[in-house]
Amino acid sequence: MERVIDFSFAPEIEDVRMRVRDFMDKQVRYENIEVVESLLANLKTDVEGLNEAHLQRLDALLAHQRDSQERSGQAVEEVTKAAVGLSEAAVRFAWKLS
Repeated sequence: MERVIDFSFAPEIEDVRMRVRDFMDKQVRYENIEVVESLLANLKTDVEGLNEAHLQRLDALLAHQRDSQERSGQAVEEVTKAAVGLSEAAVRFAWKLS
């Protein structure tokens, strides 16, 4: 079974990394605690949003995996029923020949 990994959130991670670097640069330059607190609050909001988006993608991936497994299980069940039906038909045919 081929594994598919969704890396579409990678640009968002890089954006947050750049914001962290920017925050660290500004923190050193600004003495005003309100400015630093504001930058930190914005950064925290960005990270929480990124985490939420990532969790939603993981939930969607898990739901897709469950659906795939369910369909696979149904297909195996149908093939098994068909094989049993063919076996029974072969036995009846052999019985008629004897």
